[in-house]
Formats: sequence, structure tokens, C-alpha cells
Amino acid sequence: MNKKIGILGGSFNPIHEAHISVAHYFIEYYSAEKVLFIPCNVSPFKTNEDMAPNKNRLEMVKLAIANNPSFEVSSFELEKQGISFTYQTVEHFKRLYPQDNLCLLIGGDQAEKFHNWKNWQFILDNADIYVALRKGYKIPTYEFESYKRAIYMEMPFIEISSSEIREEISNGKRNLDYLNPLVESYIIENRLY
Repeated sequence: MNKKIGILGGSFNPIHEAHISVAHYFIEYYSAEKVLFIPCNVSPFKTNEDMAPNKNRLEMVKLAIANNPSFEVSSFELEKQGISFTYQTVEHFKRLYPQDNLCLLIGGDQAEKFHNWKNWQFILDNADIYVALRKGYKIPTYEFESYKRAIYMEMPFIEISSSEIREEISNGKRNLDYLNPLVESYIIENRLY
């Protein structure tokens, strides 16, 4: 039987509870085998973002997911270097898991821009798209025909962004609710933000 494998990519600059909650929800409600967390090298949409070094972002993901056997981290995009294009990641994991069902987990904001992604049609041909939407929000009526194939996950949504966390840490705030304590300690020890 084909297994469902989630792909959750991002800058993870830093990884926080909103990222983790999407992966938990996918595993719990869609009977998935695992979720692969894939930190990007350079996002095509965030080329100007001030990024923590790759090794630190990778380590933060490892710390954040360490207690969940259904979560794994992949350094594929970091090792590939250059701009991280999702179609190349999907292609890579399709080769690794040819019999399984790849599921790309994205947020509603990313879904709106999906038609701007490089080789988006290849992604749709090789992975199912799961869009995380805040509970109670209407499923958007995108004009783009292919969005109708997406699966919409209405879930409790944590309203926080990595940029807000970076700002709060740089302003001296500590014990942040939406940040794994191990990740927060790592950020402070390594003076990342």
C-alpha cells in the first residue's frame, strides 16, 4: 500500500510551533507515514531575508522535531545549494519514494502564489498539495484551475511568523510560547538573531 509522505519546506528561520502544528495535523488527520522537514538554502521568494547560517537552521529543525518519530529532517536543499526550487525537491523525493504518495504541505499564502512557482505543473503531476487554512476561513476561490485539486486542511492556526520571533528575540524577549524551548536556548547560545 502506498504511504503518504509529507514534504514541509521553508526557511525555518527559526522553526516554530506553527510549522510543527501543520505537520502534526497532517499526520493525525490524513493517516500519513511521516513528514520531511526540508530547510531551504535560498528561497526564490525571500532572497533578501537575513538568514541564520544553514547549519544553525538545520540544527534548530532537528531540536524541534527530536521527540516525534514521524518527523524527519532532510538537508537536501542545503546540500544542493543555489536557489531552492520545490520542483527539484519533489523530483528528488519521487526518486527516493517511487511507490509512495508525496504530499506537499503549504500555507494559504503560498497557495495564492503557487502559479508563480517554477515548474508548478511538474509539482502537481508528482505530489498532492495540502493547504493549511485557519479554522473557520472559507476555502479561497482561486481563479487558477489547478488549485481545485488541492486538499484544504482547516486547522487551528498559530498566528506567528519567524520574522516576529526574530524581532522579539533581538529585543530581549524570552520564554516565547510558540518556540520550542530547546530551539530558543540554541538561538540564545549561538546569538543568532
